[in-house]
Amino acid sequence: MGNTESNVTSSVKKQSEGVSQPIYQLVDLKDGGELITMMKEASKTKNYDEVEKAIRTKVEPFLYNKGEGMLIPISEIVITRNKDRPKHKQLPIVKSILEREAEKKEEVKRVYKPRL
Repeated sequence: MGNTESNVTSSVKKQSEGVSQPIYQLVDLKDGGELITMMKEASKTKNYDEVEKAIRTKVEPFLYNKGEGMLIPISEIVITRNKDRPKHKQLPIVKSILEREAEKKEEVKRVYKPRL
């Protein structure tokens, strides 16, 4: 009755196959991957040097700014988090900021409306 598989379900299944994202070669959802194998071996020998080296070299391409990250003003984080909340649950100041952003976007649409 109805759909037997949703987009979310199929996405999770694709992730577990490990072919959709290169990072799953390092660590996958089935207790496998290069780093898991290395960690199991390191826990037996109590020598974690190879694991640490592999993490630094193989994981770095997947990190933002090579692991240095980025400083984001707390106001942007609050605004981003509150965009997902219902309007009646948003903080008043955030609500007004979001409303101003929406007005600016609407104004840009009016000014730059393309001709057909």
